[in-house]
Amino acid sequence: MPENGEKLQAMQLWAAGAEEALSANFTPWVGALDLGRLVAAEDARVDRFSLVPITSPPEHPAPSVFAIGSYFRLPPDIIINEGPHQKTFLQTACAIGLSYENEVQGIAAGCVVPGGVAVRQIQGTVGPHSAGHYYGRFAWQDPLVRGWIDIAGKLGAQQISILGSKNSQWALDAGFPRLQKELHKAGKPVPKRKTDLTPEQTIEATAKGIAALAKNYDDVADRLRFTEQSDGNWYLDLPARG
Repeated sequence: MPENGEKLQAMQLWAAGAEEALSANFTPWVGALDLGRLVAAEDARVDRFSLVPITSPPEHPAPSVFAIGSYFRLPPDIIINEGPHQKTFLQTACAIGLSYENEVQGIAAGCVVPGGVAVRQIQGTVGPHSAGHYYGRFAWQDPLVRGWIDIAGKLGAQQISILGSKNSQWALDAGFPRLQKELHKAGKPVPKRKTDLTPEQTIEATAKGIAALAKNYDDVADRLRFTEQSDGNWYLDLPARG
């Protein structure tokens, strides 16, 4: 077998074992994370915060897009902090949630890929306030990603990646309402549905969405010293475990 084929096979074998380990250990691993260390901000206040595991039940183990509270399980007495017309959907089978008192304020969803761990989604939930900024004095995304870095290390991953904003399947969804608002302010016709967009408007809305998503993806990755690669995603090599 060629060397590249042997390397790919080894990565696939590792991923199969890592997926099993992640499924079996995710909840206790999240419970053992030290939030104060992961925040890494001298003036941060973390006393009302906790990191919580969000997992899919056994009957729905495959990564998919489900709303929290439907196919995904939250710990007892933990609720998702959302607006009245907003649902938070996860793109993997498990996520780390940042809870303020008993309300989840943000999530980072990840999964095992050949050779490493990929953070596919970093999303603040829609609620009345962002406790991380207004009370905690820290960027809420950072401890979630650092938590995944710790878990990736426990799995023996070679690297961890963060999805680049330009690769997000939600770019158009994020940009569409921004384009609507801009067109309304300019007194121009406002499309009611994404299917009503012209090709030029679709490109413009997608670009606006990419820019909006960057603060949760690209900016976080850059701040935590990930490196952007040619595929548009961000990567961090992890030290080998003895």
